[in-house]
Formats: sequence, structure tokens, C-alpha cells
Amino acid sequence: MVAYRTLLVLAALVACLAGAAAAPVLGKRIVNGFLTPNSMAPYVVFVTRGMGGGMVYLCGGSIISPNHIVTAAHCVYDDNTKAAAVPANMTIGYGSMNKSQQKKTVATAVYMHPKSYVGGKFNGTYDIAVIKVPTLAFDSSTAKIGIYTGAIQPGQNLLAMGWGQTEPNALMLSSLRGVIRQAGNAAQCKTKGTDYSVNNGPTICSPGLLTPEQSTCSGDSGTAIAINSNGTMLLAGLNSVAVTAGGGNCSSPTTTHFYTRVGYHIDFVTNVTGLPQSFFGPVSGKSVGLGPVAAPVTVTQVVLVTPTNMPKWLANY
Repeated sequence: MVAYRTLLVLAALVACLAGAAAAPVLGKRIVNGFLTPNSMAPYVVFVTRGMGGGMVYLCGGSIISPNHIVTAAHCVYDDNTKAAAVPANMTIGYGSMNKSQQKKTVATAVYMHPKSYVGGKFNGTYDIAVIKVPTLAFDSSTAKIGIYTGAIQPGQNLLAMGWGQTEPNALMLSSLRGVIRQAGNAAQCKTKGTDYSVNNGPTICSPGLLTPEQSTCSGDSGTAIAINSNGTMLLAGLNSVAVTAGGGNCSSPTTTHFYTRVGYHIDFVTNVTGLPQSFFGPVSGKSVGLGPVAAPVTVTQVVLVTPTNMPKWLANY
């Protein structure tokens, strides 16, 4: 079964209900995950799409210029009009990893990849969109991330992030969380019911069997998948879809996650932003590494990551 990682909820309950029919599970966290401080991912934003009637879609995105956010196409697609959402219905929260403390801005334009939806049919190969916003003032809590265009090898560690559910039917909490995933290979991924072939094509595959009980979940669509490239954090992908087998959930070993590879779609990004590819290169500055996890945290434990207590398995590679 293919599942989006976007949440559709009642606006009045955004802060307290994940939109599931079953009773919410309290006190749960991303297994082996961690809370992220503002300094770790100042490029990550919260994306809300108003749908009318008090309903909203919840996603994430990444700042790639002072005026542009990149996210998943299915986060901005309007099922009623079969086109990109009206910009006035798209709200971007930025400047904090805690949603309740974010600044807000409204989109001025929305661009979906022209092949993401054809005749109303979703094509996950092109699950990418760019949202234009009024100029964002960059500071320590708001910054852009460069786009990674290099190769992604099987076994490569990836930093996945999001505000979504910490497990199926859980409450959607306010603070951004991160988790380490690993890229798979063709043998592990290409039979999962998608068009996936290799990680250096349009999508990146991360099978649950490589990092069981560590995953993104509902509400994380469009949020960054980051990679350490020579000491600099770069945007490798976007949370897109998950394929489950045998009744698995978000973090099951039988669930395979697929991320839109942003670098593959760099021509789309340059075309809609009007900016040269060189603009989206690495951003200088201290970064958080993503090497092998030498000492993972205890199951169900959440590490509050700060510059002074960042775990060695996350900071030192």
C-alpha cells in the first residue's frame, strides 16, 4: 500500500489531534529520534494548506532562497481544481523548530512539477513543488540550504525530519524531530510497487529493514532529507511516499520510504525560481555530520539535541 505522509485535519484541532479515527496514543516519540534545535535546521519550514470548511493539509518544506520553499507536489495539489493550490491558501511557518513560536508568511505563487499530476493522476517520480514567498530575513534561526546534486550510495546515512506523527495514531506534536535513515539498493527497493530504479534517479529509497523502528510518519511530507557532503549539510531529498507490506506501519521493517531527489529535479527548480544552478550550491558554515551511528540512543528515548549535548553518533563523523 502506498501512503502519503501528509496529514489532513480539522483546523480547530491542528494542535492536538493527528486526524486518525482511533484514539490517539499519548507519550510516544520517534524511536531513536531526537528533538532538533533551531541551530540544526534553520531551513526547515512548516507548510499549511487551507482547503475550506475548516480543513487543512499539513506538510513541511525547506528554504532554498530568500523567496522560495521547496516541498512535495502532493502537499500543494488541489483535488478540486486539479491544479496547484491558490497561493493565498498556503501558509509557511518559519524561524523556529517549535510550531507555536514560528513566524508566518503567505505564499505569492505555487509551482508544481508539470509531470507530478497528469489528468489528476499522481506520479511520485515528480513529487516536487516550489512555493514563492515574500522575502525572508535570514538570521541564525532562518536560513537556506544548498541542494545536493552528487551521487547517493547504498548505505548512505540520511537525516529525515518532520513535525508529523511520532507513531501511527499518535498526537502531532509541536517540535521538529529528526531521525537517521539509510539509503537502500536496487535489490531492496525496486520491487516495492514504484518506478524506483536507483538512488541517483528521481527518487531515493530507504527500506525499513535497514533502520527498523526509525522513520518519518504521517504529516512529514515535503520536509527535508539532508545529507552530509564534505562537512556541509545539503538537501538531498523530500519526504514523499511510503509503501507498506504485510500490514506494516511507518517504522516497520517491511515499510519502504521513498524521497524525491531534489538534485535530479534541479532544472525544474532553476526554471521556476529564475535563479542559476550555482545559487543552490553549498552554503558555508558549521554543519552537523551524518556518519555511521556508533551508539544509538535507547529505544523510545528522545534526545534533546543542543550544541552542548549533541550525541557523538550525530555530531562526529
